[in-house]
Amino acid sequence: MALAVSSAITAAQTVPKLDYEFFKSRVEPVFLTKRPEHARCYVCHVESNNAFRLERLSKGEPAWTEEQSRRNFEMVAKLVNPGDPDTSRLLLHPLGPEGGGDVVSGEEWPFHAGNGFS
Repeated sequence: MALAVSSAITAAQTVPKLDYEFFKSRVEPVFLTKRPEHARCYVCHVESNNAFRLERLSKGEPAWTEEQSRRNFEMVAKLVNPGDPDTSRLLLHPLGPEGGGDVVSGEEWPFHAGNGFS
């Protein structure tokens, strides 16, 4: 009985792992999507010098190569809290303050006061 309870607690405490295929098919395309009145994430975050840096697309290519996608995934994984998305920088930062995103003050986050997500 104790072993079963211990196993159940351990399973409940196991942090989910990020899914590369889900990232590649559902998340990564968002970075290339143009939204009305906003630039694509890619425009500002390609080879940027901040925490969210995307790989540069190969000349003439509309999407990343497998290797580039894997590097994007590794970078994004540092900004996501598996099992607790409400605290993930990648998900919170683009939101307007009314949607739970960063409150812009001074130069701290000068380009994000919500970029169309809420």
